[in-house]
Amino acid sequence: MDARNSQSTPTIVAEGYYVGGWLGVIFWMSLYGAAIGLYSREAIRLLRAGHIVFLPVVLIALQVGQAADGWIIGVVLGNGVVIAFAYAATWAAQAALRSLWSGTKRPQTA
Repeated sequence: MDARNSQSTPTIVAEGYYVGGWLGVIFWMSLYGAAIGLYSREAIRLLRAGHIVFLPVVLIALQVGQAADGWIIGVVLGNGVVIAFAYAATWAAQAALRSLWSGTKRPQTA
């Protein structure tokens, strides 16, 4: 079989070994485990709170958990950047709305 025409990728464990030997495996799998734990905890928190706007973030977390055959940068770190942008955009939108609402007069209740 000619491996040059293969479309398969090494697993994250194999990539860690290729990059840094057994210490690379320990480092990258620790990073991967921390990312999976963080993504899972955040996905559960968002689902329990009913924040349906963050459903793409939850789906990214699910994809990261299932993609053990991908590249570390693309699977773990790349999706982390997407999630960080989602949180930054949400924070910016909330700050803009608070700023807009702060100048309006609210009706007095009796």
